[in-house]
Amino acid sequence: MSHVVLLLKHTVNICYRKLEPGTTREYFIYTTSNHIKYAINSGDHGIIRTLDLPIYVTRVKGKQVYCLHRECRSRILRIDPTEHKFKLALINRKYKEVLQMVKTANLVGQSIIVYLQQKGYPEVALHFVKDEKTRFRLALECGNIEVARSLNQKSCWKSLAQAASLQYNHQIVEMSYQRTKNFEKFSFLYLSIDNLDKLKKITKIAEIHRDVSAQYQGSLLLGDIYEHAKILKEAGQLTTGGKNTEAIEKLQDILLSVSLLVVDTRQDIIEAQQLIQICREYILGVKMESGRKNAPKATLAEQKRVCEMAAYFTHYNLQPVHQILTLRTAVNLFFKLKNYKTTASLARRLLELGSRAEVAQQVRKILQACDKNPVDEHQLLYDEQNPFSLCASTYTPRHLLA
Repeated sequence: MSHVVLLLKHTVNICYRKLEPGTTREYFIYTTSNHIKYAINSGDHGIIRTLDLPIYVTRVKGKQVYCLHRECRSRILRIDPTEHKFKLALINRKYKEVLQMVKTANLVGQSIIVYLQQKGYPEVALHFVKDEKTRFRLALECGNIEVARSLNQKSCWKSLAQAASLQYNHQIVEMSYQRTKNFEKFSFLYLSIDNLDKLKKITKIAEIHRDVSAQYQGSLLLGDIYEHAKILKEAGQLTTGGKNTEAIEKLQDILLSVSLLVVDTRQDIIEAQQLIQICREYILGVKMESGRKNAPKATLAEQKRVCEMAAYFTHYNLQPVHQILTLRTAVNLFFKLKNYKTTASLARRLLELGSRAEVAQQVRKILQACDKNPVDEHQLLYDEQNPFSLCASTYTPRHLLA
C-alpha cells in the first residue's frame, strides 16, 4: 500500500498516495528543523537523531538518509533504524525478530522499557532491564513468578505473594509470608488449603512473637475459646499494670478479629456480642485514661478537667479489679480538689466492691473526713445521679435525662 505524507507545522498527515522520497509501506521518515524523526502507521513516533542544521530529505535507504541542506548541496547522513524497526516487529508480531534485536541491538533505555510496558509486552522488557526492582515489577506483570522469586528483594515479597496467590501457587505464597513474618496472612492461607496443623503451629509462633492480632485470629479460625479468654486476660493484666498503649492495641486487634468469628449457636452469638461490648468499654475507657494522665494540671481549670475525666472512667463497665483502680484514682483526685461530697460518694462505691483490707482502711479514713464537711468547693461537669453517655472524641457527657 502506498501513502502520501503532508508535513505541516504541528502534524504529519499520512494519506493514501505515493510520494518519494521518505515513505515506506509501514513507516515514514521526515525532518524538523532539529531532528530526523519517524512515524509509524500505528501512531507511534520518535526521534532518530538530532540535526545541527536543517536538511531536506530526498531519499531514505537502509541506514542512509540522502538529503539537501540550505545551500542545495547533497549530503548522506547515517541513521540507526533499530528503534522503529523494533516497534514494527512488535506490531507485526514477529517475535523471533524482536528477540534477535534484543540480543544484538543497542536498545537499552527507559523509553523502550516504558513503551513495552504500555503496549503490553512486559516479558520483552524483562530482557532489557538489569535493575532488580524494575525486573521484579516486570516479572510480576507478565506472571513470571520464578523470575520474580529469584530476585530475592525483601521489599517485594508482599507483591510476590499477591501475584502467586492469583496463580494458586501456595508454595510461593507461603515462602513470601515466611520472609515477611506475616502471621495473619499465614492463618488465612492454611485455612484455605485446609491445613489445620500448620494453622495451630503458626498461631503458637504468633504468640511467641507477641503478634496479638495474628494469635487471636488463629484462635478464631480454630474455634479455640480458651485461647480467646487467655488473650483477654493478658489485655486485662496490661491495663492493671498501666501499660495502656499495649492494652489498647491488643483489644483493638481482638475487636477487629471478632468479625471473622464463625458461630453455630445462639449462645455463641451472645458471647461474641459480649466480647464486643467488653472490648468497646475497655478501649474507650483506657484511651480516656491515657488522655487524662497526659493532660496539663497547672491551673485550677486543668485540675477540674482531670477530675472530671477520672470520674467518667468509673462509669465504664470494667472488671471489678479494674473498677477498683478507677475509683481509687478518682477518690484521691477529688479529695485533693476539696470536693468532699463527691469524694464520699466515690468512696462508698469503692467500699461496696470489696477492695483489699489496707485499701478499705485508707478509704474509710477519707470517707470520715469528707462526712465532716460534705460539700464540693468547685463545680464540675459531673453528676453521678444523672445518667449520661460519654462522647468518645471529646470525653464530655451527654445526659440522658433533661
